[in-house]
Amino acid sequence: MISLDSLLESSRRQRLTRKERLRLASITASSLLQLQTTPWIDGTLTKKDIYFEQTPSRIVSETPYIRQKPQSLPENESAFAVPPTPAQIRRQTCASLTSLGILLLELLFDSPIEAQHDLRAAYFGEDGKPHNDTDYLAAKEWLEDLEDNAGKPCMDAVKACFEFDTRPNWEDDRFVASTYGRVVKGLEHVLEEHGWLGSSDR
Repeated sequence: MISLDSLLESSRRQRLTRKERLRLASITASSLLQLQTTPWIDGTLTKKDIYFEQTPSRIVSETPYIRQKPQSLPENESAFAVPPTPAQIRRQTCASLTSLGILLLELLFDSPIEAQHDLRAAYFGEDGKPHNDTDYLAAKEWLEDLEDNAGKPCMDAVKACFEFDTRPNWEDDRFVASTYGRVVKGLEHVLEEHGWLGSSDR
């Protein structure tokens, strides 16, 4: 098994093709939207959570695995715990979509965000170190280069992870449907235009 984190390392000889990365972007976005209210995803999804089978000659990109420990209630927390507030739900949903947006950028650029040294450094704290918002702010700027790299439809799909039509809330079916239409369907449209949707060849 090999992680997407490892595959994005610039020194690796085995790499995913553009077609494989675009398919994986669509699969990942769809999986998050289906699983985000279940215990199978802890709220965010990153390149360190996605794995593939590996043979000596290729990466089996058609069947990625999400490897996270299922969530469980803390020992001192009962099933009747106080539900999260609307503000907490919005923050959790925003964090989930931001993480997805960064992951999609990494796939489409075939590079980890950590490799964008100058871009990230512009958003370090006064101590010269990254903080909680560094990758979010860097990703928003990185997104501006995506149209030239992958086309406007891809850019629009990823932008939907950072800019919302309505208040972000995974509990709201309308928000989920809107996000699915903008992100997943947007990526599927690009795949379809290339004749790559549903095709199993490399």
